Amino acid sequence: MLRFLGESIHTFTHDMSPEFLQCVYSAPRKASLKFCHRLNLHIFWNGKNPSRMPREVFASYQINVADDCSQFRALFSRGDLHVRIVHSGGPGEKPRELRWAKDPSQMKNETVCNLLAKFATGMSLLDHPYRFVAETGITDLLIALRNHQSIVIVLPQLVRGIRSGLYSFDVEKKKFCLKTLSRITSMQGIGAQLVPFYRQLLPPLRTVRQSRSRSDRVHYDKGRQIEEIITSTLNDLERTGGPNALINIKYLIPHYESCQYV
Repeated sequence: MLRFLGESIHTFTHDMSPEFLQCVYSAPRKASLKFCHRLNLHIFWNGKNPSRMPREVFASYQINVADDCSQFRALFSRGDLHVRIVHSGGPGEKPRELRWAKDPSQMKNETVCNLLAKFATGMSLLDHPYRFVAETGITDLLIALRNHQSIVIVLPQLVRGIRSGLYSFDVEKKKFCLKTLSRITSMQGIGAQLVPFYRQLLPPLRTVRQSRSRSDRVHYDKGRQIEEIITSTLNDLERTGGPNALINIKYLIPHYESCQYV
């Protein structure tokens, strides 16, 4: 039986009916999985890859709606993020800037870290305007942070948000998360603190590297390729992670080549 946990997807103004759920798991498996991913539905089947699930037990999927996205939307709607969007004027145009109620550079480090934890809940969002708010807010706060050691207390929340974004199908979202991870890694003394989180951060990168190796003809978009950014990020993790960084990276990504021992 299909089961939804948390709030319904924001796209719908009504609760999902049994008929709707029946359509999800009565459709061909690939189409159903793709449909669920487009709605940001996270599918679990005894902790295994859904694509390997037998057809006869497909209806026993438990579809878990991640509550982080709903939480971020609620925080923004209530004004708890202390930001507002400034538009360029035309209807439907992209936001021009994110305006803060108080300049992040003038906030205390504790306040900046508290806001970082809140903005991290929206890092995987792709819909307008929440994607713009989350990405711009994270960038502004990381730039404004003066005491880099204070970010340690919110690393679990940041890692969770980055991991969710790295699993996205949107390449630009992956690039943003990788650049954010590199920015955090470059902070003094933080690289070694990230080593315990490699098990959460590196599996999405391994998936992309393997898919690229199987199909070198895939071109994601113009500009710097995702493979180059992944390699650069892994190099940053190795350089700043201390003596245990390389062995942990190689454990999760066996084909990684060290940037220091060549």
